[in-house]
Amino acid sequence: MQRREGSIQNRVKTHKAPHRLACLGALVLAFAAAACTPVPSSQQDPTAWMSAEELLSLGDKFLAAGDTGQALQYLVTAEKKDSKNPRIHYSLALAYAARRLPDQALKHFQKALELKPDYSEAHNALGAFYAEQGERDKASEHFQKALANPFYRTPEKPLYNLGRLMMDQGRYAEAVAYFDEALHFQSAYAEAHLYRARSLEALGRQAEARRAYKAAVTYGPQSADAQFHYGRICAAEGRTEEAIAAFRRVLRLAPGTPLADAAAVYLRRLEPQGQTP
Repeated sequence: MQRREGSIQNRVKTHKAPHRLACLGALVLAFAAAACTPVPSSQQDPTAWMSAEELLSLGDKFLAAGDTGQALQYLVTAEKKDSKNPRIHYSLALAYAARRLPDQALKHFQKALELKPDYSEAHNALGAFYAEQGERDKASEHFQKALANPFYRTPEKPLYNLGRLMMDQGRYAEAVAYFDEALHFQSAYAEAHLYRARSLEALGRQAEARRAYKAAVTYGPQSADAQFHYGRICAAEGRTEEAIAAFRRVLRLAPGTPLADAAAVYLRRLEPQGQTP
């Protein structure tokens, strides 16, 4: 069988040789022509074939992961493909803000809102941006605009931000009212419980403050700040065991930080000598 197969192959070579030479010449010409043909841009740049929506999705994922440089590469390319998309400008604003480029961030926040005036997420983020810049009136204006949209799905965010603004101005009763509203929409909002507690404490409403701190550690058990303040108010009320447990959690959650150092000071006072870790 092997010998027969060999003979067939020999016959093919013998009778088809002129045709194969012609084919080989054609292939050489084809490769030469291909070498002179420009490489499609989609092969040079892998993002060239991607839609603006796909680039936006990738940019948002890198932004969420904290890689602002890579996020900006995708988002800038997305804007070139669809400069009228407010979501692209919103994500660009967030990326530039995270990159500490406030002028670029502001430009894209404003563009997003020019394209979509009722864009509540952008109003809330721009309000937070202005709050960081110390422009409280502008911040409050945009938080209120975010709330004006009845279809906004997370109104607790601008309500929380308004509460923080009131706290910064020492207007603690107003802050509590905003935090209460935020918790009406999201009862498990740990940060709202924490800052509500701090406002209540500033108003001298200690028992309510302790309960609010307890809610903060219940809904945000990984928050070292919440654990520390809960431990501190428990220590002040003589709830020693609860205070010790909270301060020990601070040491586990935030080792080597000033907060952990402060917790260790409390523990040295509260625990029998030699038991502080």
